[in-house]
Amino acid sequence: PPKLSPAKPVVASGSVPLRTFLNQALKGRARDLPAMADFSTCAVVGSSGSLLDRRLGVEIESHTAVFRANDAPTAGFEAHVGRKTTLRVQNIAYCGFRERTTELTVHYTDHRRAHVGAVCTAPHIKRISPRMLAYSKAYWTRARPPAPEDLTLGKAKLSGGFYAVALAMHLCGRVDVYGFDQHDEHYYDKVKQVSSPFAARHAWTYERRCLKLLGHSGEKGVLQGRITVH
Repeated sequence: PPKLSPAKPVVASGSVPLRTFLNQALKGRARDLPAMADFSTCAVVGSSGSLLDRRLGVEIESHTAVFRANDAPTAGFEAHVGRKTTLRVQNIAYCGFRERTTELTVHYTDHRRAHVGAVCTAPHIKRISPRMLAYSKAYWTRARPPAPEDLTLGKAKLSGGFYAVALAMHLCGRVDVYGFDQHDEHYYDKVKQVSSPFAARHAWTYERRCLKLLGHSGEKGVLQGRITVH
């Protein structure tokens, strides 16, 4: 993965400026993503049921941009997760879903698979290239925390929320992360059936440790002071 420095603008491999890198990595866009919204301060909102234990809506709304994953709703949950959605990071099952037409959507499915192109065809959908996906996954590797190992790690996949955080760290001046706690359920009822329970599908505790390590520890805290996990 590329070497990052907190003292310089974030760059991709080969010292390509961030704006140019995103311009190359995001295909099918009408405009460069950093120019499509104000990413000065960003909230990345996960889907953990723990969000219902706190009324964070006003705090989340105070950010200039709000990231969500897949089909995570705001209607009926405004007091807990806010109403604003700037950008959704989605897998193939949800690519293109929007609560409002003003929302930007980016899907992270490996679109080399032939059927992805047939499903994710709406003009407002942005496709992330394999290069950008690899760049996001690098955080999972670089921030690998020490033992004890997360018991849920196993074959668990990176969550859409983790991809959203990785993207936000490159787009935003400041990132606040909410709803990445280990919990049995989403904060909302899922419409689509899934093969495994929410708590086992992704390594939530491990992801949370990765995010904290990225933001607050020594050399690996590449964005130290710019990302806070709530």
